[in-house]
Amino acid sequence: MLKLGTSSGYFIFGGLLTAWLMLLYSGTVSVTIDEAVHPYSFVWDGSPAQHAMLSPPAEVTLPTVPSCKGEATYEDRFFCGVDRFFRFVHANKHDPEGSQAEDVIVAFTIEHTTGKITGIRVDQGEDVNNVLEAVRIVDLISRRYAGWTPGTVNGQPRDMELAFLIPFHGAGCAD
Repeated sequence: MLKLGTSSGYFIFGGLLTAWLMLLYSGTVSVTIDEAVHPYSFVWDGSPAQHAMLSPPAEVTLPTVPSCKGEATYEDRFFCGVDRFFRFVHANKHDPEGSQAEDVIVAFTIEHTTGKITGIRVDQGEDVNNVLEAVRIVDLISRRYAGWTPGTVNGQPRDMELAFLIPFHGAGCAD
């Protein structure tokens, strides 16, 4: 499974491979793939020169959003998608009235045959209002970004589970 965080969090990609992608609003991305399976790691500071530090596409590609298909390379499509994904979350998330401050982790699968988001579930979250808001965001994403380009391992399309952390500041706090 692959997990993706907004203010702090991680990406985990499953099957034979485990990958962590941490995205902070500071623009730093860190990816590590299990050394026993695929020795690979990088930290991205947002500079275009570092795009080439992703795993070679012949080995592993991560799912990308359809609105980035016009980008010239896989690396550009991936980072375009990360940027658009988190801008969408930040622009559409609201701290529900009466909610508590917490981080909610929502997971879903990008199907390798259709590119659709399926299997939405909450991995972490106590406040029911925050949980419902996080699921609402994923539902909006599934409608806005239908037809993802599936991820691959060794050139073979794979279902990939993505999960991301959505921070909630509690009622009365600014986002």
